[in-house]
Amino acid sequence: MRKQDLFALFVFEKELFKYYPKTEEKLLSKIKLKWLYEETKNKNRNNFILKNFNDLEFIYTNIEKLLVLYDEIIDKDLDNNLITKFKQFNEMFNGFIKYFDLNFSTSYIFQIIYLIYDNELAISNSTYSILISHFHKNYIKIKRVEKVFISLFLDMYPKKKKISKKRYLYYILKSYF
Repeated sequence: MRKQDLFALFVFEKELFKYYPKTEEKLLSKIKLKWLYEETKNKNRNNFILKNFNDLEFIYTNIEKLLVLYDEIIDKDLDNNLITKFKQFNEMFNGFIKYFDLNFSTSYIFQIIYLIYDNELAISNSTYSILISHFHKNYIKIKRVEKVFISLFLDMYPKKKKISKKRYLYYILKSYF
């Protein structure tokens, strides 16, 4: 049951990250986020994002908190302010995972990179430098699979190529040697 909730949390994260405005669509992102907030508040079990969660008050309350924080993230540019907000988001997200009694966590830098990668966002050279700096500063704390993904992303950005599963798995295996 806890693993189902963890799976649901990652589905929630992936869908939530899709709401990040790519260009001028910030208003549309805000509307979608408000809709998801209302769906959560009403505990709509038919919602495809929420349907996999077990019906526990704790889960809905924390999803609402993550949504409020993500609403603030949408207002930030891709710079240090975003990183500060993402650290808060990540702390809350990892607290959610701990609630499921699973020995797992994710890093804020991975979440930011994944958001940028999955949404194919353009970032400035200064933001790129900030991300590299945070990656190196937190390198020891980041899990192997996240390190590999971040490294691949940073090596290939801004070419905007997709990271193939084969390449990703190859570099994960390579990281053990």
